[in-house]
Amino acid sequence: MEAVREKAVQFINAASAGEIVFVKGTTEGINLVANSFGRHLLQPGNSIIITEMDHYVNIVPWQMLAHGYGLNLRV
Repeated sequence: MEAVREKAVQFINAASAGEIVFVKGTTEGINLVANSFGRHLLQPGNSIIITEMDHYVNIVPWQMLAHGYGLNLRV
């Protein structure tokens, strides 16, 4: 797996292998982004923008984050 991680570093020109995270699927990836990036970088009053075409799997984590942290969810 570490060899694949190194290949991914080269492919996307990442700074290090520590920037590469493998997940089981899209749902897990979206949840990881919403629950890590979102909680640490967004402030109350910030807006999250989604489209009305988004799948519910992409909408729900952002709805929960917005509700729990005083963020605006805009479609």
